[in-house]
Amino acid sequence: MELPDGIVWETAVSKNGNEYRVGTLPGGNDMKMEASAISMEAFAVDVNWPVGDKSWKTTSPDVQTKAAITRYRLFRKGEDVWPYILWFTNTEHYHYYFIDETGDEYGNNTLRNGNHYIEYRSAKPNIICIKGS
Repeated sequence: MELPDGIVWETAVSKNGNEYRVGTLPGGNDMKMEASAISMEAFAVDVNWPVGDKSWKTTSPDVQTKAAITRYRLFRKGEDVWPYILWFTNTEHYHYYFIDETGDEYGNNTLRNGNHYIEYRSAKPNIICIKGS
């Protein structure tokens, strides 16, 4: 599965001090002021998202209701600096934190609805919890 053309990548630092990258498609920045003014209800939801193949997985009703994420892909891209990619689709503007099995957190402040991308490295890359606000 090829990533879409035009993704803009920014390097960020995880809760545990590890670098990772957040990808956005052009066009999301024009909503920055509106999205930052919206106060969303905070949530935390446990998940079991193992690293797998490149196919889309539909999220559970609980994740769809609490986190407004309808589907995701979590797979190993290869042997580069950030071997894992989480690709997800949301329907609400949240600042998400995806927590892996090491307890590390990777944030993605979604400024628009649609597909979003996180590239990271981890000894235990499966996602076990999503938090947001």
